[in-house]
Amino acid sequence: MPGKEPSSDLLDDVKRRLHLNDVPLPKSIEAAKVSAEELDQYWLPPRPDKARDPEVLKVWESVFSQAMTFEQLAIDRLTLATFAERLEMAQLGPIFQSRLEGSKNWSGSYIKPFYARRFIRISGLFRVPTPAVPAGAGLSQTVFNSSTWIGLDGQRRYFNSSLPQIGTEQRIERVNGQTAITTRAWFQWWVKGQHAPPTYLPPSFQVDPNDRIYCDLFVVAPSRVRFFIANLTKGHFLWPFDVDAPFAMEVPGQAPIQLRVSGATAEWVMERPTDPVTREVYPLPDYDIAHFDFCAAFDGMEWRNLKASKLIDMYEVRANPHRAHFISKARRLGNHDFETVFVD
Repeated sequence: MPGKEPSSDLLDDVKRRLHLNDVPLPKSIEAAKVSAEELDQYWLPPRPDKARDPEVLKVWESVFSQAMTFEQLAIDRLTLATFAERLEMAQLGPIFQSRLEGSKNWSGSYIKPFYARRFIRISGLFRVPTPAVPAGAGLSQTVFNSSTWIGLDGQRRYFNSSLPQIGTEQRIERVNGQTAITTRAWFQWWVKGQHAPPTYLPPSFQVDPNDRIYCDLFVVAPSRVRFFIANLTKGHFLWPFDVDAPFAMEVPGQAPIQLRVSGATAEWVMERPTDPVTREVYPLPDYDIAHFDFCAAFDGMEWRNLKASKLIDMYEVRANPHRAHFISKARRLGNHDFETVFVD
């Protein structure tokens, strides 16, 4: 069944909720040398405190120590995924409730804040995986899809739960014996029960397999998040931009309300999205290993690492015999890094 283009109203809604910094785009910035006030003026991720968060500061300095030339987000060049391409979160619950959980579409790691706090920032680095057709894939399987991202609130299962997220997509299509690989960057504010596709960044923000990507989300208001992404391999930095939360129907029959960030979880994920036509998750490409490092989330008081994290393994249900077979496993390597591994 062929897909169809999403409604232009969806893209218009994204553009209405998107805000660009009206400060003139500077030619070049050495963020490590500017003041906290200038970082705030430029909407750049704040510098962590040296005495309190030395490890996080090292990461920040490694990203922002070079002279950076930024690209302004071109709103007129934003596109949505087509109906048949879009990345949709199935939000399938875990099959285990422990330090290790299972999901049909997620593999990765997440943490929860302590002391009834909430996360207001998350950051992380990963290499864009190199997708390949799995060795055991049948000829009838023509599309393989995966996405690699960071986000806030994805593990909370409550009414009108939402998830601001940013990352990359790795997709394979087989047509007439030819295999085509597509890798691109995207952002989305996913909402439970809604079917809005992600927004792809313009092709000028190029990503290729094995590129090293830095992502940062910063809650600047209860219903507004600042998005930042950089391709460190290519030295390509996208000027930060803000996105307002979507509206959702809280009570049937009443006016929609604007959603808020709860900050209940922070997550770093390798995902296989859902095919909106069949309502089944796409086959996962053989991505070998996806390495996430410098994973940290800030709760307004302190930075949290992966020391108390939970891991998520991805599984699929197979027949003959009927069983759950894990196809992507997560393993923690240290307090700031972990990896997911493809399992055939």
